[in-house]
Amino acid sequence: MLENFDNSWKFIENERRIQFTNIPSGDYILHVKASNSFGEWEKDGLAIHISIQTPFWRTPLFILIMVFIIVTSVYLVYLWRTQALRNNAERLAFLVTERTKEIQLKQDEIETQNEEISSQNEGLATQSELLEIRNVELENIKKTLEDRVEERTKVLEKLNAELIDQNTQLEQFAFITAHNIRGPVARIKGLVNLLPKGDENLINLLSASVNDLDEVISDLTTVLSIRKGLGNVAEQVNVKEQLQLTLQMLTDEIDKVGGRIDITNFQAVSVDGLRPYFHSIFYNLIHNALKYSSSERPVIIVCSNAIADGRVRIVVNDNGIGIDMRYAKDKIFKLYQRFHPETKGKGFGLFLTLTQVESMGGSITVESVQNQGTKFILDFPVSKSIQ
Repeated sequence: MLENFDNSWKFIENERRIQFTNIPSGDYILHVKASNSFGEWEKDGLAIHISIQTPFWRTPLFILIMVFIIVTSVYLVYLWRTQALRNNAERLAFLVTERTKEIQLKQDEIETQNEEISSQNEGLATQSELLEIRNVELENIKKTLEDRVEERTKVLEKLNAELIDQNTQLEQFAFITAHNIRGPVARIKGLVNLLPKGDENLINLLSASVNDLDEVISDLTTVLSIRKGLGNVAEQVNVKEQLQLTLQMLTDEIDKVGGRIDITNFQAVSVDGLRPYFHSIFYNLIHNALKYSSSERPVIIVCSNAIADGRVRIVVNDNGIGIDMRYAKDKIFKLYQRFHPETKGKGFGLFLTLTQVESMGGSITVESVQNQGTKFILDFPVSKSIQ
């Protein structure tokens, strides 16, 4: 047993140790008794004096020191906090003073600005009165101008109607004239053939003049027919089919110059227009490319197209002798314009092509470099039925 802690005996049998827990500090006596194999216990046993010291953190001195430290710390925190509050109060007082000065300055500025605004308002009131007067004047001028514009518009509409009527009459007159002249010209050609054989040169000159006149009248009739047919109902035309038909018609001319026509990048698209016009357009462009091909290189004509933004772009590109665009730029689509006098031609095909393209709502442009080739670019709206 442990005297002064646990006064009861504990039988530990064959164990050589004993354990006590939570023993407070103080003096204790551990009593130990043993027995022999016969169960006889010794009378006095063994007594061991044990002294357990109190931990330093439980000593009164340590507790007193800790209390002192805590009190001192609280006091120091109190002093620091008090000083901080005092400093904050002084800083706030300084800021309030500064802000008060700033507010006073702002108030002075606002008062000055208010005075300026009042002065400006007076000026604006005066200007407003002047503007009202000007507005009244402008309204009067506007009314006068509207009356004049309306009057001029009526005059222009009347003149436009007269011009349309005169233009129609002129076209009818030109068409009738060209049609009526063809009969006498045909009779003159017949009479030339009936002339007695004599001065062959004179007869040949007369025959050539009559033939030239007949061609001019034929060209004029063709152009007038196109202009007169602008109101024809357009149809959906597959331009690739018309191109292929044209190439079949020009097979002999292509073989004659040993040319190659590339339509690999020509898509089958449809355009609202007239089939004969597209056939004529392709015929004139490709026939010209063959006629004005270069003898220095193989003849290659590339036809392609593309669709973008609801429009079809058709390109006919050759590697022929080209055109001097410095001279031909503003003349190439004019009637009876020729740029290669050494090659037989009339200068009518490109004018006819332009007329047919524009009659179908399209446009045509040309790019050319001498001794390199020529590119014609046509632009048409895609057929409305497939948009």
